[in-house]
Amino acid sequence: MPVGLKYGEGFGFPYRLKELTEKTSTQPINNLSALFGSGDPDAAHFVCYQALAKAGVISENTFQIHPRVLAWVGDEHVAWMQEKFGENWSTVAEFEYCLHHFPRSSLVTLAAELFLAQFITYDDFKAGYLTKEIEAIHGGTEQAAVQSVAIKHRAGKGGARASRDRRLANLESYLQEIEKLASVVGVFSEKRILDQAFESARENNPQMPKSKKSREDYETTLRSEEPFKSRYEAVFRKNA
Repeated sequence: MPVGLKYGEGFGFPYRLKELTEKTSTQPINNLSALFGSGDPDAAHFVCYQALAKAGVISENTFQIHPRVLAWVGDEHVAWMQEKFGENWSTVAEFEYCLHHFPRSSLVTLAAELFLAQFITYDDFKAGYLTKEIEAIHGGTEQAAVQSVAIKHRAGKGGARASRDRRLANLESYLQEIEKLASVVGVFSEKRILDQAFESARENNPQMPKSKKSREDYETTLRSEEPFKSRYEAVFRKNA
């Protein structure tokens, strides 16, 4: 503070909260939440509200207890909760619903239990423990998702490599059968030799493809790509 300046003069927050929250909305709670609530998407409360909303325990737009939950709790229990727990009765209703509909260790049930500890039992120790557990689960879920993507990526690369190796092995098997028939080149046509070689390769190698398209692709590769091209030409004496 500059010397001589009294507290509150020339600096500080420019609006009274009443002015600020009622300037543009008839719902001051929403304005306060937007202005002073946590903007961190990883904050425990944000995670809890999201979990409860996605599970259908509260409405996504208003974050109020969902009509479906009210119907399950029933008028008699709602009246009892309102009498016993006052304005935060819906926290109890949401927790009871979660206990009956979701696993005890699920994120949505832990979220409801955190709000119970904060707004009903006022158990700060329990609330702190639950906050850490929720943050760990939320972070762990994200990490699991990242790991899953990485595993799928590696599996995809591994699968592509295995497919390539299998194709090379098939090509080698096919060419070896062709080379065994080199002595009858000129006696039988190239097509007849290829037909016989392919049938022999299929008998010896169950992984050989069966479709006509795959076979044609193999023969194109044998004629045009090394290390097969020179051996194929040597058999049929095209460039020998």
